[in-house]
Amino acid sequence: MLDSLFEKFERIVVLDTETTGINCRSDEIIELAVLQLTQEGGTLRREEMDEFIRLSPGRRLPAVITNLTGITEQMLDDDGLEKQVKAGTQQDDKRDRLLRLIEFADSRPELDPTGELAELSMVDNAKFIELFEAMQPKYKWRKNSNIYKLYIASKEGKVKEIKPEVFFEDANLTAFVEGDRAYIRFIMKPARQLMVALKSRGWWWNSGKRAWSTYLDRLDKEWVSGISTQYAKYI
Repeated sequence: MLDSLFEKFERIVVLDTETTGINCRSDEIIELAVLQLTQEGGTLRREEMDEFIRLSPGRRLPAVITNLTGITEQMLDDDGLEKQVKAGTQQDDKRDRLLRLIEFADSRPELDPTGELAELSMVDNAKFIELFEAMQPKYKWRKNSNIYKLYIASKEGKVKEIKPEVFFEDANLTAFVEGDRAYIRFIMKPARQLMVALKSRGWWWNSGKRAWSTYLDRLDKEWVSGISTQYAKYI
């Protein structure tokens, strides 16, 4: 069977998880094991990784899971990995998206990468400076243009990168502030009842961010932190 798989694929990766339960919306992964198989010159090579993952703050491990898996909260606390901050991932995703758009626009004579390049200055200012200097001979931006002024301000250290700051996170959503807006990104698409509640409180769907957004003067952090409890049936 492996031989037939290696005829189609360079490598085979098997994932195995242990979780706090079987609800994909609310339960958490507490152990992740990965097995990677490759074949070189007829020799089978295997690489393995097995890591515990700590529970979210305030989360408890059900006794039935401990009985089933042998994993305890103490094991997770002592040896578990911290969950990655999702906002950091979002920032990396935005940077990568902008870099791809800049590269694509630069490869097409009918397109202009100026807008995406300017946006990059707020995400990764050092990369913006690098790309501006590399692309200036081609595009010859004028010194009185906004993009050139942005470059000068960046060189002088006057441009501040806008980074997302997470203010609440649980198994169902991540809420963060970025610039002059707040965002809620749900793990699963919420039901209509919750979407109605969001809209009634001044939130709207932001397709660019793939999240619900609102202005900071409308943000009620206490309400956001209670969404998973108050709207448990709709999340």
